[in-house]
Amino acid sequence: MKYLSYFLFLFLLSNTVLSQEDYYWDGGQGNWSSLNSWRLENGFIPAVLPSVLDNVIFNENSFEQQLDTVFIDILNPACNSMIWENIPFNVVLAGVSESSILSINSSLKFHQNVINTFTGEVDFISTQPVNTIEMNGNQFINDIWFNGEGGEWILMDDLLLDTNNYLNGMGSIYLLKGNLNTNSKQVYCGAILSDYQSTRVLNIQNSIIKLYKENEDAWLIDAENLELLAKNSFIYLEGDQASYQNKNGGELEYGSIYAKGAASSINNSDNLVIYQSIHLDGVYCTIGENFIADSVIINGDDCSVEGEAEISNLIVNANQFTLPEGQYIKRFISYGPFTLSGSNYIEYSKFLNDTYFLGNNTFDTLLLMPCYDYSGSWLYFQSGTTQTINDSIYLRGNQCCNINIKSTDPTELAYLKKDYGNADVSCDFLNIWTVGVESETLNFYAGANSTALPDPNNPPPGWIFENDTNYYYGFQGATFEGCWGEPVILDASTFNGNDETQYYWSGSSIPGEITFEVTEPDTVSIVVVYAEDCYIEDYAIVVFDSCESSINDSHYNSLVKLFPNPSNGIFSLETVNIVDEYELTLSNSISMVLFLEKIKPTGRTTIKTFDFSSLEIGVYYIQIELRDKLIVKKVIIC
Repeated sequence: MKYLSYFLFLFLLSNTVLSQEDYYWDGGQGNWSSLNSWRLENGFIPAVLPSVLDNVIFNENSFEQQLDTVFIDILNPACNSMIWENIPFNVVLAGVSESSILSINSSLKFHQNVINTFTGEVDFISTQPVNTIEMNGNQFINDIWFNGEGGEWILMDDLLLDTNNYLNGMGSIYLLKGNLNTNSKQVYCGAILSDYQSTRVLNIQNSIIKLYKENEDAWLIDAENLELLAKNSFIYLEGDQASYQNKNGGELEYGSIYAKGAASSINNSDNLVIYQSIHLDGVYCTIGENFIADSVIINGDDCSVEGEAEISNLIVNANQFTLPEGQYIKRFISYGPFTLSGSNYIEYSKFLNDTYFLGNNTFDTLLLMPCYDYSGSWLYFQSGTTQTINDSIYLRGNQCCNINIKSTDPTELAYLKKDYGNADVSCDFLNIWTVGVESETLNFYAGANSTALPDPNNPPPGWIFENDTNYYYGFQGATFEGCWGEPVILDASTFNGNDETQYYWSGSSIPGEITFEVTEPDTVSIVVVYAEDCYIEDYAIVVFDSCESSINDSHYNSLVKLFPNPSNGIFSLETVNIVDEYELTLSNSISMVLFLEKIKPTGRTTIKTFDFSSLEIGVYYIQIELRDKLIVKKVIIC
């Protein structure tokens, strides 16, 4: 029917000898097929009904009273443009059948006083650019089609298709040929379908698209001969078991995709599809292969990624998420119980709940956090496998929540391995079963509060059940020294909390940040609340002196600039008129050295960039030993 309508349009356009006419609705309520209901611009009754060449106009002279109805009583009404303007009261556009097809060759403009109850299809058929659609609060009830080589349709306001008809298989948008531009407006419909290989342009940049179809395709794009413009778009799959599919063609680039219904799927066949973000909120949702995403956020249980993907930021806040092996992920945070398949490379990872590690995985940074409550968190490592850490590992429980690490087979060990770095691995509050550690260059300190199980006298290989000399738990009444004029920053990260831990400083009834600034001598109390009915009380002593012997003069401080500061952890260090090699160290607020490097300037002005983004949010200090001077710069990572 769509092709028949299009060919009929081309036939009339090329063969008619009539010029374009403006048809004015006249006489209030009436049938579309009644010639007496129409007037031409000269006031005469037309000889024929309006065609795809003629404009139809409804205005303040068209109706006599409230709810006058224009009744489309034929199956194939047509016009060039349809304009409703200056309508003084509510009027109705109605139709005889869902089988009716209203063909509009150019633009459509509804008035806010029009009540559209026409249940037939609307076909926009044109070969001309800059056709506009202005709904003014109205909505379509059935499907709408866009068809025409070189045709262009631009939305002037939000486009809605009747929500009552989504489950009846109606209310979809079809792009057969031409250019559909949503013009940063919102579109609510059952589906957007363009499963054709004709020349098309679909521009949904900066638009919100909500798709309500269930149990079938809600988005289906054949990218062959399609130009897709979709940056900063937001596409929502609202229906259960809805499918979002891209096929054929080359690279496609989208904004954000939200799968909100249960068991929805996002599929890419032979395309490479790039997303700003993907959100899975419904349960049992899946994401297919061949995609790159800046961020993937999983909130629905039992969801999965299937096939090869490249993800910059993966955040899982759900149970039973499945990630296939062989993935490359830059940043991964898991809040719920999780199973990690093998052969993955993850630059930065943070696991805050029970986790199974299967196969051999590689991490630049691996953070294994204590649980949200004090029932204990469990980390299982597949027997016979090795998890390799390149840069840093954090594995510390606390007195309210120990971390239990165990291999999946009690008769065979699993291993953690770290050969790189200048600092030993310092852990605490662990219960260690059949998981060993190995390193050619570093020591693994389990911590004095950790226990080897089931036999403390026969621990797994590699662990040292003592505290690292640079580690202590909490403040334990320690004294912190500062210089007058510069605040002392107390850092409570030594209490081994997690994202839910709360810090109450100096008797406050309101929890504060993990750091606390002190500007004068004081005994600072702290209550660290890990979970309900589980907390620890501690204090620190802060003293100040003039620091005349250690403060560098302004000349030396001016030789070094650090920017931006604060930042996300990526800093640039600029030195001026420093030509000698110097030693740079980064330490935390308790003077634990986290980074050390000797630097040789390359000129009068040297800029060197450091990436400390894997560190926790907090205050750190960069120290530069220059001749007989010590230059100290405070670094804030936020």
